Amino acid sequence: MSLNAAIRADLQAQLRKANKALGAIMADVGGANTPELRESANVLRKHIRRQVSKKATLAQGPVRPGAKMRGLPSAPGEAPRRQTGRLARSVGQEVVGGVRRVGTNYFVGRLLETGVDSSGEARPTKTGKLRGHSKTAKGRERRNNKIRIEPRPFMEAAAKAAEEEMGDAFVVTLRRRTEGGGT
Repeated sequence: MSLNAAIRADLQAQLRKANKALGAIMADVGGANTPELRESANVLRKHIRRQVSKKATLAQGPVRPGAKMRGLPSAPGEAPRRQTGRLARSVGQEVVGGVRRVGTNYFVGRLLETGVDSSGEARPTKTGKLRGHSKTAKGRERRNNKIRIEPRPFMEAAAKAAEEEMGDAFVVTLRRRTEGGGT
C-alpha cells in the first residue's frame, strides 16, 4: 500500500469516527436518545411486531410427501401473517439524522406495506436486446407475466393502536427521571 493510500484510508477512518460522534451528539441534543423517547419507541416496536406475528392458517388439502406445510397469505388490506417470523424479527428502532425511527429494515416488509405493481415492460439489456421478448411461446409468456401484490399495511394500524400506550410510557418514564421514582 502506498503512502498516499495509507493516508487516505486513515483520513476516511477518522471522518467516519467523527461523523458517528456528531450523529450521537445531534441525537442527544435533539432528544432522540432520551429515555422517554426510547421507551415510547419500544412500545411502538412491540405493537408492530404484534401486528405481523399473527399465525397464518395452514393450507388445507393434499400436500406433496416431504413438502413443508405453508400458511396461507393474508388478504389484501390486512396485516401480513407470520410465515417465517423474519419480518417480525426485523422490526427495530434506531436514530437516523437526529431522529428516532421505528420500523423494519427488511426489504420485503416495505414491499408488503406499500404493495407491488410491475408493468411487465421489457427493458433493453447491455447488448441492446429486449429481455423477455422472443418469438417463442415461452418468451411471450414471460413478457406477459406481471407481478401484482396488493398492499398489506401494518405500520399505520400499529401506530394507531400504540398511540395512547406510547404517551403513557413517555409520561411515566419522564416522571421517574424528574421525581426519582413514581408510578
